[in-house]
Amino acid sequence: MGSVSKGCTKILVCVHKKSQFLEDEIYRPIHVGKALTDVDLGIPGDDTGEHISRKNREFCELTAHYWAWKNLSGVDFVGLAHYRRYLALGQRAAQLLWPVPFARLTTPKIDFSKELTQYDIILSNYDYHAVSNKIHYCYHHIVEDYDILRCVIQELYPDYLQTFDRQMIHRNRMSVGNMFVTRWAVFDDYSEWLFRILFEVEKRVKLSPYDHQRRVFGFLAERLLDVYCCYNKLRIKRVPIIFVSDDKKRSELHYLFKCLKKTFMFRFSPKSRV
Repeated sequence: MGSVSKGCTKILVCVHKKSQFLEDEIYRPIHVGKALTDVDLGIPGDDTGEHISRKNREFCELTAHYWAWKNLSGVDFVGLAHYRRYLALGQRAAQLLWPVPFARLTTPKIDFSKELTQYDIILSNYDYHAVSNKIHYCYHHIVEDYDILRCVIQELYPDYLQTFDRQMIHRNRMSVGNMFVTRWAVFDDYSEWLFRILFEVEKRVKLSPYDHQRRVFGFLAERLLDVYCCYNKLRIKRVPIIFVSDDKKRSELHYLFKCLKKTFMFRFSPKSRV
């Protein structure tokens, strides 16, 4: 499984309710949206220092991302995970066929200083849609939010617009969960780019009264992560996601079949590229 990590590595584990989660020298649990509740989970919250904890209903796990960006120090490698979803860092493929019971989760003994010399960032395996990323977003979310995002990119980062359109119109795959591990320098640059865009979009969107659609900035950021990596030609290592669940239907084989099916539908559907 490799050697013990060199350099300081912190992977924040986003937690919003009482549950089991990894906590050790690498994984640091953080109570996201702590400023919105009186519940004490017994772990540090995202409501200290410079933070956007009160925006958790709209920004989701990005409140932990923002907190890390503004408050962590002395960190060489940084990442983001969820209490029920972790990137498979060093685990063997045979261990990932079924959702993993929490008791089997272990800290990856990876030398990130070597891993992130060969690569710039570690992301999840692609999630595939039967249609383009644009159509998928506009069908499942709010079309006006997508249009606002594109306008903001055109205004703030016009050089990114061609990459954004290519990723959204001519691709049917995306990274999920805003999960990653990368060097601090990449994290810092990405965070500056990401939050400048999202805070400008925030000024213009009309938030939905429905809880699911209020998570707009988390949804948009999932798409923007691939745009940033593609434009900056980052060397990406993709790994499966470990689902911590007893749901046997969420096996990697079942997930792979669904991805292949969606890719086939996308390739042979002219409407998917509209």
